[in-house]
Amino acid sequence: MKSIAVYCGANKGNDPKFEAAARALGKLLAERNIRVVYGGGSVGLMGVIADAVLEHGGAIKGVITHQLNNLELGHEGVYDMHVVETMSERRTLLLQDTLERAWRRAGLALDRSGFTVEDRDRSKALFCVRYVPPGSDR
Repeated sequence: MKSIAVYCGANKGNDPKFEAAARALGKLLAERNIRVVYGGGSVGLMGVIADAVLEHGGAIKGVITHQLNNLELGHEGVYDMHVVETMSERRTLLLQDTLERAWRRAGLALDRSGFTVEDRDRSKALFCVRYVPPGSDR
């Protein structure tokens, strides 16, 4: 796998394990030379994973809407940043790159709920993996 779309929140949540998991995941993906395609934000778990990927010399692409870019302040360290008009365009672009670079799409969700049915249907992801940090209650 050369590239993976990572869905994660614009906040860190109320459990520090999520931040630690995002940091560990970003480091692991960078070390394995797997390019991260993510929501483009500089805050929350999005910012944590982006910072970790960049800190460890990994490749990263951000995809953010104009509206969210104004609210989340797109990550200034991510030079491969795509600003789009709609959430639908954002979802499509997040997974499009992974499809073009791999024989199947890969998506990862860093939250308790994972992908919703709506997300799976709209993105037509073939599978998703949910990372559950060691010691978590799930």
